[in-house]
Amino acid sequence: MPTCPNCGAYSMHDLGKRCPTCGADLEVHPAISEQDLSAITSKMIVSTGEIGRSYQVIGPVYFHITNKGLFSSQFKRFEKLYSDQISEWKKSGQSVEIGAGFGDLVLALGVGEWSAGHNLFDRAFFIAVEELKKRAALLKADGIMYLRQDIDLDTSGFQYFYLQMYGTAVTFTS
Repeated sequence: MPTCPNCGAYSMHDLGKRCPTCGADLEVHPAISEQDLSAITSKMIVSTGEIGRSYQVIGPVYFHITNKGLFSSQFKRFEKLYSDQISEWKKSGQSVEIGAGFGDLVLALGVGEWSAGHNLFDRAFFIAVEELKKRAALLKADGIMYLRQDIDLDTSGFQYFYLQMYGTAVTFTS
């Protein structure tokens, strides 16, 4: 766990890199190369409940993403960043793209319900989990437990979504 080298106080903040107790300069997390970070996160366990191993809680990790934006959105920027991984994820069968087909015919007939950003949710979920894993890795966590999400839709005018995801970063003790 990150601690102050001066007073030994526990610190998870990264705002200004100063100990909240004594004010000493801190390096909360040393720079990790993107390659090292990718290797760490590819092995990280993420669960919506218990993992079944002894662990110590580090603290909460949080990420939010939205497709709201006039000319560009946070979602589009992250989608470009993760384009190769999302493509591999789709090939593995873990994601189903909603495209033209029976669903569009049902909509054209006025039956059923549909939202403009619906097929973006699975990609947003993938991106949010990967970003949570990065944040947990920076805290030297081995996994994330009790993953939760909240999706809010803004249907006034254009269809926008807001996805918030959070969990508890843990390190395994055995």
